[in-house]
Amino acid sequence: MKSLKQTWAWLSFSDVTPLMKELSLRPADDADAIGLQSVLKTEQQSSDYPVFADALPGMRKNLLKMMIHFEKPQYKMMFGIHVIDVHVAILGSLLSVQVLRLFEKNGTESWILNLFSGPVSLTQKGLLGAALVFGIFVLNILAASLHAQKIEREMLVYNRLKYGLCSYLQNFVFAMSGQSTQRHKTGDIINMAQADAARMAAFFAHGFVDFPVLFISVTVIMYLMHSFIGSAAWIGLLILMMQIPLSALFSWLSMKVNAKLMRRSDERISIATEWISAPRIIRYFGWSRLFEQSLVKAAKLEFHEELKLKSQWSLAFAFSTTWSFFVCIGIFAGFVIFEVGFEPSKVFASIWLASILGHQLNPLPWFINTFSEARVGATRIQNFLSRPLQSETFGRPTVCSTDLSTLTNDLSNLQIGYELENVSFSYPGSDNPILSNVSLCIHPGTFLAITGSVGVGKSTLLLLLLGELNPQKGVIWFSVVKQNATILRLPVHSSQGLEFLRKVHTYVPQEAFVANATLAENVPLQFFWNLPQSPKMQNDIVRSLAMAELALLPDVFPKGLQTEIGERGVNLSGGQKQRLSLARSVFANSRVALLDDPLSAVDENLEDKLIADLFEGHFKTLGVTLIWCTHRLRHLDRADTVLEMTGEGGIKVVRSQQDLERTSSGVKP
Repeated sequence: MKSLKQTWAWLSFSDVTPLMKELSLRPADDADAIGLQSVLKTEQQSSDYPVFADALPGMRKNLLKMMIHFEKPQYKMMFGIHVIDVHVAILGSLLSVQVLRLFEKNGTESWILNLFSGPVSLTQKGLLGAALVFGIFVLNILAASLHAQKIEREMLVYNRLKYGLCSYLQNFVFAMSGQSTQRHKTGDIINMAQADAARMAAFFAHGFVDFPVLFISVTVIMYLMHSFIGSAAWIGLLILMMQIPLSALFSWLSMKVNAKLMRRSDERISIATEWISAPRIIRYFGWSRLFEQSLVKAAKLEFHEELKLKSQWSLAFAFSTTWSFFVCIGIFAGFVIFEVGFEPSKVFASIWLASILGHQLNPLPWFINTFSEARVGATRIQNFLSRPLQSETFGRPTVCSTDLSTLTNDLSNLQIGYELENVSFSYPGSDNPILSNVSLCIHPGTFLAITGSVGVGKSTLLLLLLGELNPQKGVIWFSVVKQNATILRLPVHSSQGLEFLRKVHTYVPQEAFVANATLAENVPLQFFWNLPQSPKMQNDIVRSLAMAELALLPDVFPKGLQTEIGERGVNLSGGQKQRLSLARSVFANSRVALLDDPLSAVDENLEDKLIADLFEGHFKTLGVTLIWCTHRLRHLDRADTVLEMTGEGGIKVVRSQQDLERTSSGVKP
C-alpha cells in the first residue's frame, strides 16, 4: 500500500501541486525549488562523472561516447519511461478502435463482446463504451505524467552535462601548457564552454534517447497497422523509409553550416571580448567606431550562416510535417489496391496510428539539427582537448625521494635558487630566439634585476622560470637551500618541481589581475565562502597593503577593506592595481618573487619608497629570492646582480655580486 502511494505521489507531482497554488498569490524564490522533494530526489540521481585526469583520455578519444557514459543511469531511466509513455498512447488508440467496433453493424465485433455468452444490448454496449472512454482518458493522463517525468530528467541531464563539460574545460585551461594557451583566442574558449557544451547537452538530454524510441515506436505502430489493414500498411512503411535519405542529407548540410556558424560566432565573441577589455583606450584613441563596424560585420556574417541553418531546418520541418500526410495517402491507396474493407474501425485505426506515427516523426528534423550541432561541437572541443597539458610537455618523469610536503610546512628557513643549463627558447614561426644556449645561476636570497629593450624576452624568461613555457633545449633547475646547505634540486619543468614551486613563489605581472570583489578578498584571492577571514588575516592584509604603499585612504577606499574594486579593477588606477598585486606577494610570504615590471605605472617617489622599503627591506630581510624585470634604470645599482637581455638569444651580466665585492674593496670592476 505504501509503495502504491509513493507511485501515485511520483506520477502526480504531489509536492508541486500545493506550491503551484501558493505561487498564484506570491512570486517564487530559490527556497521554493530547494524544498521540493521531487527536485531533491532528481538531483541525487547517480551519475558517472570521473575526475578530470581520469576523464580526459576518454574525452580526447571520443567525447560523444564519454557523454553517454557520464549519464548512463539516467539514459536508461529516460528510455524506459519514454517507451512506456509511447506504448500507453498506442494502447489508448487500440481502446478507441474497440469503442467503434462495439457499434459496427457490418459484422466486425470488439473482442470485449466475446466475453459475454449471450447477445449484448445497446445499453450494455453504451456502458462498455463509456468505460473504455474513461480508460482512454486515464491512459492519456498517465502518458502525460510519464512525459513530465521524462522532461524532469531531461533537464537534470542537460544541466549536469553542460556544467560538467564546462568544469572539465576549465580544468583543462588551467592545466594546459603555455604554448597551447597562446594558440587559442579567449572567444574560442568561451564559445566552447558555453555554446558547444550547451548544444551537446541539448542533444543528449532531449534527442539521444528519443532516437531509439522513435524506431521502436514506428516498428510497433507498423505491426499494429498491418494487423488491422494487412499489406496496405507496407505502402505507408515504404513512404516512411523514403524519409531516411532525406534526413541524412539535411543532417550533412546542417553539420557543414553549423561548423561555419560556430567559426563566425567565435569571431564575434573575440571582437566583443577585445572591446570590453579596454574601453578607455578604445574611447581615448577614437577606435569605438572601428570596433563597432567590426562587430556589426561579424554579427552580420554570423546571422547569414544562422539564416542558412534556419532555412534548412524549416525545409526539413516542412518535409516532416507533410510526410504523415503522404503516409495516410499511401495507406488509403493500399485500401483500394489490396481491397481492404472500409470499416469505420479500420479507417479510424489507420488514421489514429498514422497520426501517432506522424507525431513521432515530427521532431526528426530537430533531432537531425541538434545531432549535427553536437557533432560539430564535439569535434571542436576534442581538437581543443588534444592540445598538450603542461605535464605532458615534460620529459622523463622526475622521481624525488624527499617528502616535499614536509618542506612546505615551514618555509621560513628556506631559500630558492635557479640554474639554467644551455637553455634555448624561441616562439613558433619566429627566426629570432629569445634564449640561445644560455647558462645562468641565480643565487638563493639574492636581488636580481633583468633589463633590456622592449620585446627582447624579459617576460618570457620569467614565464620559463615559472614553468609556464618549456625550453626547446636545456634544463632549468631550482635548488632549495636551508642553512647554507642544498637539500633539494629538481627541474622546474617537472610535475613535482612545479607542484613545489607554486607553493613557494609569487608572480607579479605588469598587467595586474583584479577580481570583481572587495579589497579584502583581492589580496589573498580567497573568497569569504572558501576561507573565512579571521582578525589576524585582516591585519595581515592591512600590513601587506601598507608595505605596498597602498594606504586605506577614505577617498580611495570609502568602506576600507570592504570596498568593492569593480570588474577588472575599474575603480583603481594602473599604479594602484600594480601595488595591489605587490601586496599579494607580501601577503603570500613566498620564498621567490618574480616581478614583471610592476612599477611601470607608479611615480618616482613611490618607486623610491617601494624599492627601499619593500625590495631592499621586507624581501631582503626575509631572504626572498627577488627577480625583477624592469625598463627603469634608476635603481639598478641596488640589485645584487644585473642582467641585460641582448635580443639575439643571449644574456650578459652588466653587474654581478663579485663586482659589488670588488667595488667595496676599492677595486674597480
